Amino acid sequence: MKEYKEYKIDLSMYYGKVREALSTAVQYHAFELGYEWNSAGKEAFWTKSPYLFFDEGGMITHLSEQEISPILKGIAEMKYPQPTFYH
Repeated sequence: MKEYKEYKIDLSMYYGKVREALSTAVQYHAFELGYEWNSAGKEAFWTKSPYLFFDEGGMITHLSEQEISPILKGIAEMKYPQPTFYH
């Protein structure tokens, strides 16, 4: 079996058609390297997703905006310890 490298592609700073075009281009390049979607094979899929993940098994996965929002909300609500300053 071919060995693949793991990658995370962050497209969260792009919106609309720009994100879709970049996602499509990244996916087509990944297809040329042998990666594919478990459900869609080698067709550009989830082009609006802000994150694409490429695993060691050659599979592509993603996170949608809806999946990320609760995670970010939880991080924002976390209580962080106050720093201690020494003189």
